[in-house]
Amino acid sequence: MITVTDIPALADNYIWALVSETGGAVIVDPGEADPVIRYFDQKHCHLE
Repeated sequence: MITVTDIPALADNYIWALVSETGGAVIVDPGEADPVIRYFDQKHCHLE
């Protein structure tokens, strides 16, 4: 199963994280890196 999560970024944008059950993730439209890094740290996932 794939989980889709919106990560708030900048003032009015979202970064989309698609994460599999194994922790592998794909990031869509990353306007900045810090929110993605924090999300990965909190959810214990990694880029695939």
